[in-house]
Amino acid sequence: MKKFLTFIMTFSLILYGCTSSPNSPHSEVKGVSEFKNKDFSYYPILGESSNLSESAKDSMDKWRKDIVDLANENKDLIFINGPKTSKDVAITFDDGPDNMVTPKVLDILKNKGVKASFFFIGENIDKYPEVVLRTFEEGNLVLNHSNTHKDLSKISKEEFCEEVDITDNKIKNLIGKAPNIIRPPYGAIDKLDEYKERDLKVALWSIDTLDWSKRDKDNIFNNVKDNIRPGDIILMHTTKDTNATAEALPLIIDYLKENDFNIVTLDKLLDIPPYSYSHY
Repeated sequence: MKKFLTFIMTFSLILYGCTSSPNSPHSEVKGVSEFKNKDFSYYPILGESSNLSESAKDSMDKWRKDIVDLANENKDLIFINGPKTSKDVAITFDDGPDNMVTPKVLDILKNKGVKASFFFIGENIDKYPEVVLRTFEEGNLVLNHSNTHKDLSKISKEEFCEEVDITDNKIKNLIGKAPNIIRPPYGAIDKLDEYKERDLKVALWSIDTLDWSKRDKDNIFNNVKDNIRPGDIILMHTTKDTNATAEALPLIIDYLKENDFNIVTLDKLLDIPPYSYSHY
């Protein structure tokens, strides 16, 4: 079955290529008026790791400030967090799928009755299409995190097309619809027009658990517990190296529920459609 799905995806990519065009947007996106309000401003991005060097921390802090400033200038395109007026929050996972941590995370979400949002890499989708299908069938969002995890701010328009549109095709070939929401690798954003032409919405994060830096369940949990705010978007990862993420996840879910936070998917938090049925 896996080989068959991979063949179908490969054939479709050869047939369609990069088929997005400025005249074929994903769909009309509604529900973002609250973020355009001049009185609305995004949260500062929080989360710490003692494993970061001083230079790495300085670079991270600069990126955090710059990206929040950019998001505040483009509230209809870039989202750092959701509305601050309710206790809805979103749990998100980057870099999957894999065949170890992603299934563990899915098991936990199912057992806890929680849905999350997954930003998958195209090359990993090729390897584990059955995990992608399971993710979607269990009510979680399957979204775009590029094809090879390149820095999208440092590549040509043609490469951007390959990274974004090919991954859209891979997801659509599996679940029947293409994502309207993308998360650029590293949170690196430069070519705003490329996102606007596709009517894509960029969902970043307001809490970084830094599970990629300090792979310790207590640090991951504490980055949420000590910083959680209404509307937060929580960043975690599902790769073979982030088993501590799966260990911390039940603690995070229980803490949020005990403190009356409602865990929702990004489309519900941001009030934007997650997919398009008519992109291609």
